[in-house]
Amino acid sequence: MINIFMKKFSTLTTLLLAICMLTACNNSKPSQPIVKEAQDSAYTPNVENEKEEAFSTKKLCAEIADSVKGEYGNEAIATSVKIDWPVSGDAKLQESVCKYITHTLSMGYKTGDDPQKAINAYVKAKQKEQHANSKEFEGPITGRDFSAEITLTSNTPKYITYIANTYIFLGGAHGSTFVEGATFSKKDGHKLSYDMFASNIKKANDKNHAKLMSMIVKDLKKYFEVKTDQELLEILLLNKENPTIKDIPLPQMVPFFDKDGITFIYQQYEIAPYAAGMPQVTIPFSKIKPLLNEAAQELVP
Repeated sequence: MINIFMKKFSTLTTLLLAICMLTACNNSKPSQPIVKEAQDSAYTPNVENEKEEAFSTKKLCAEIADSVKGEYGNEAIATSVKIDWPVSGDAKLQESVCKYITHTLSMGYKTGDDPQKAINAYVKAKQKEQHANSKEFEGPITGRDFSAEITLTSNTPKYITYIANTYIFLGGAHGSTFVEGATFSKKDGHKLSYDMFASNIKKANDKNHAKLMSMIVKDLKKYFEVKTDQELLEILLLNKENPTIKDIPLPQMVPFFDKDGITFIYQQYEIAPYAAGMPQVTIPFSKIKPLLNEAAQELVP
């Protein structure tokens, strides 16, 4: 099961005002911070014999940290992006992954652009946006933080899986973390969604819905360390009076292939209080395979 780490934000009171750091990193080790002015690193996509090459990525990063004067001193504002950008492999697969990355971040990028420059521009714009929003905030100015990390977590002969972790802090008691997984078929670059199932599994009256939810509920009990349906319902926050087990929904985010099975993640507050984190379950391939359509079954190891 994928381990999702909750990120904590702390105010950086010693950070000098108006100093920006923009860094670029590679697969071996991060480069030294570049102070004040952003420098775009060179990027040369590997396109030779791309259909014969295995899918591979290059770590592209950019971050800016500065501060704004608040009621209690300097408040840090930071923006950070780290992406495993595809550089080799099947052309359709690379294109599909690039579309997923740019859609996830709402980042301006089109095929042929230098992705490092696109990431640098995105981080600069996001940092500027955070400064503007801090001034419009009603109340004491507090620090702000935005970070996104899109990581290749599985690279198998049949499929790849990415995990996108996004953390946002807008002041207050704590920030918010969002996690989304995405699995792509190496055969045609298709990004899997709930269409991986043989039937319309999201409908409560679907023939396989109850079977899937039974597996999920069983693992949710393990996650929360409870034994009965009633104990589980007492923990959950379901938007219904006198809810039953049948009222537990499927996660809004699409499930994804993990090394041990198919993982389902509920976001913060989706079905449980903040303190519960992001409930997640991984159903072994052997149990969930009969519910998948033919194309998805072919991806199962």
